[in-house]
Amino acid sequence: MRRNGSINDLIQWTYPTISTIRTTNDAIEAFNNCAILSPLTGIQAGSHSTNRIGTTQINAIATEMLPGRTHTLLSSDWIHDDVAQQDAYTDEILNSINQSGFPIYKLELKINMPVILLRNYDKHRKLCNGTKLIVVKITKYLLTLRRAASPYDIVHLPRWNMYTSTNLPFTFGRRQFPVQVAFAFTIHKSQGQSLRRVALFLPCPVFAHGQLYVALSRATTPDGLKILLHTTSTQGYTNSGLLWTQNIVLDAILKFIA
Repeated sequence: MRRNGSINDLIQWTYPTISTIRTTNDAIEAFNNCAILSPLTGIQAGSHSTNRIGTTQINAIATEMLPGRTHTLLSSDWIHDDVAQQDAYTDEILNSINQSGFPIYKLELKINMPVILLRNYDKHRKLCNGTKLIVVKITKYLLTLRRAASPYDIVHLPRWNMYTSTNLPFTFGRRQFPVQVAFAFTIHKSQGQSLRRVALFLPCPVFAHGQLYVALSRATTPDGLKILLHTTSTQGYTNSGLLWTQNIVLDAILKFIA
């Protein structure tokens, strides 16, 4: 299961045809039933903090490897129903806000790129939070997408007005497409999926109860699982080349079950 090399090598193992994708069918074949997982988003990663690299950085590298032109889609941000706060925060501060499960200000997409929904869009069609889609067409106000799995139907997705007040002193509004680039995503987002090929990137050990088990059990076969980790004080490689990392278990949960 060990994977030597760099993040680029991990991407190439997970998506071996990424640099030759030209059509939607190519993209479905490449990205369906495959994923790179990590416990970290990497949003707060500093330029000199390699152990904080996460899905954000992996997605940026994979985007460069995918052929085609990058389309930059910027959100519209505001403070909702709080006139007193509006003058205290500049546009730059509002644009820099990143929340888990919330679309980013600067969304960079390419045709044939995999993305996942961040909101429940159409429950009757099972287009829910976490559904993987392939980008077919990009315009300023509408994305045309195709589901990456059966029934492979077309989805037309407009921009949404979304709000959050998590860890903020005001209610924050953002108008953006409710999607996230999905070459790599967090272990939490992978729950319930069975994948043919899984790459697990561990810049540091997992930090939640059962999270390592969830990641490892996404792969349907041992040959379909590769792990790349950074050596730290709590994980690394043995002299014989075996890898080890902490399996975080909350003892209180086990005592409660017992």
